[in-house]
Amino acid sequence: YLKETKSATWVVKWEGSLRYAENVNFFSNVGQADKHRSMNKSLHAALPFSFGYFSKDFECSVDGRFAWNHAFNNITDVAYADAFDYGAGLRLKKKLFWGISGSTDFNVYMRSGYSGSDLNKTEYVWDFTLSKTILKEKLTFRLSAIDVLRNRSSLVYTVNSQGVSEIQKTKMPGYLLLTAMYRIHKTPKKGE
Repeated sequence: YLKETKSATWVVKWEGSLRYAENVNFFSNVGQADKHRSMNKSLHAALPFSFGYFSKDFECSVDGRFAWNHAFNNITDVAYADAFDYGAGLRLKKKLFWGISGSTDFNVYMRSGYSGSDLNKTEYVWDFTLSKTILKEKLTFRLSAIDVLRNRSSLVYTVNSQGVSEIQKTKMPGYLLLTAMYRIHKTPKKGE
């Protein structure tokens, strides 16, 4: 949904997805020659949404995420059969004083229903940026503080009825970044 007025734009976005998967495995117990067939099934539902207000001097958006993972097989009951990943975020951007703009993002990521306590956790992630443009909007200085709370995890988990996959991403801990950008604009001459 998009609604524009003379001074602002309102945006509402809602999506949904549903995914079903089946995997077949064969396994045998230690010391036994016979093989067993395992039918692994998983169902994943996701509902992300966002709501935003955008004007010349101020922007605000809120988003949310909800995902449900249901995993099961024909051999045993899986301890993490119903797992939930959900979260919310708030983004603000405002023109401040002396031509300085400020923006901030605050996100909460939550996981529950997993078999291990290290998988069930809540993370709070906060970033902010201050920027100033000078020289007829050609030179921009930006100071960004990333992961101010130093709470962002480098682990990503994927769950299905066969187990939990853990992927570790390389990430920097919380840091400050100072950036200078110069914009060059040259209009070509006629006939070029």
